[in-house]
Amino acid sequence: MLDSQGLRLGVWVLGFLALGTGTSFVLGFLTPLAAGASALAGAAVWLWRPAWAASFPDMPNFSTIAVMVAILLLGPGAISLDAHLFGRRKIIIPPA
Repeated sequence: MLDSQGLRLGVWVLGFLALGTGTSFVLGFLTPLAAGASALAGAAVWLWRPAWAASFPDMPNFSTIAVMVAILLLGPGAISLDAHLFGRRKIIIPPA
């Protein structure tokens, strides 16, 4: 069982992680990394601390984790810092 100090530290860490991944999503910077971190953090809270997930209404549930995995697999959009810094990839499918 965690003491109140450990609980507070965990909530602060999750809060800063959510702030960092949210900012990364808005800017479109390191989108796959942010989506992976967000999905892993949500799954960890959901599996190991279900009381936290039940006590906070904004905690990620299964559908939020599924959306993060989809963003992880799709990557950043055309209007993002990732596309600006690393370039967009054009996929050319050869004719059969």
